[in-house]
Amino acid sequence: MNKNAGIYIRLSEMDNNIRFESQSESISSQRMILNDYVTKFGFNLVGEYIDEGYSGMNFNRPSFKRLMEDVKKGIIDTIIVKDLSRFGRDHIETGYYVEEYFPKNNIRFISILEKLDSALLDNYNDSITFVMACNDFYSQQNSMRIKIALRNKMKAGKYVGSRPCYGYMRDPKDRNHLIPDPETAPIVREIFSLALKGKLNPKIANIFNERKVPTPSEVRNYKNQVSNVWNANTIKNILENQIYTGDMVQSTQEVVSYKSKKKVEKPKKEWIIVENTHEPLVSKKDFNKIPKLRLLKNRINPNREKRLFENLLVCKDCGGNISISKDGRKNYICNCDYYNRKGTKYCVSHFIMYDKLEKELIDILINKKEIKTDQINRKKILKIIDYIFIDKDKHITIIMKNKKVYEYQYINDKLKRKLHA
Repeated sequence: MNKNAGIYIRLSEMDNNIRFESQSESISSQRMILNDYVTKFGFNLVGEYIDEGYSGMNFNRPSFKRLMEDVKKGIIDTIIVKDLSRFGRDHIETGYYVEEYFPKNNIRFISILEKLDSALLDNYNDSITFVMACNDFYSQQNSMRIKIALRNKMKAGKYVGSRPCYGYMRDPKDRNHLIPDPETAPIVREIFSLALKGKLNPKIANIFNERKVPTPSEVRNYKNQVSNVWNANTIKNILENQIYTGDMVQSTQEVVSYKSKKKVEKPKKEWIIVENTHEPLVSKKDFNKIPKLRLLKNRINPNREKRLFENLLVCKDCGGNISISKDGRKNYICNCDYYNRKGTKYCVSHFIMYDKLEKELIDILINKKEIKTDQINRKKILKIIDYIFIDKDKHITIIMKNKKVYEYQYINDKLKRKLHA
């Protein structure tokens, strides 16, 4: 009979600060019960596998994966748990392992408290199906109770999130209260100050990138983040976050179901907002000014005629579209201060005077017989050109419809021309 045993221990944790498991389910308690059982029945203890802070509703747990690897290698032929809920709470996935995978691979499964032993119990499948259904139902009910408790705290203006937003930290005297973070709060105040002075989001992002100010992702130690630089969207999210006015804003998202961690955005009318719960980093008056300033700054004449090469220009450094400037200057401008998702570098905003650029490009197309003098119009240009790439050093590459590539260097109002076959 199978005797090479691995004991599996799991303790769930809803977030880094609140535990909903009873003391009887603690790591030390589970270990003691399991070791006593192993000793009493003479098993050879091969390994101990502990997942602390992981839900039983999914099996994406590091120690569980290690356990299954040892099962595949033949190191373990018996798995022992304190009770079935420690192994898993999801009815379907738990059922797959204990009713299908383990029997098929001759793995003995023992759950001590329910007295389930796949090697000894005649009605093992019936019993374990009933226990799994009960555990699944308990998870659903427990999820509802926790959700109600958290919602009541939110309505009372208590902070219940796992990590405070950039600029704030938990109050050491009250973990449900926010106070300004001495390191990041000044950055948030500066962002609002610059925005009120008329600085656009890309410019603000560039200022912090040049000073190498840590981003919200870096400060909060997010794993697998694509971006480690400030970008326009990061600035936008801060400028639009009402929490910086001293109001507690929560319940902006909800999980799809108690079995899933996937979240969806909730309509704003369903958010829980409690005013004046903590120290503001910007006044409500200034916070409400910013959208109006942005509207005036970004206003553009909707009736203007499109430029000849508009929507054809692409930043070669980051892949962003180069657009017409919206502040009245005659520029093609690339607000490419955002992280290049295809690489590890980013570029800063840059521009090129479009009157001179268009003249030079038209001359090139005429000289290369790609277009005739009497055909210079946007419709014709769209037919012969796919893209025009421009990098921050003003190297220009024209990609034609017939796949010919022309590459130029734009320096001192002149184009040094070099044809690539």
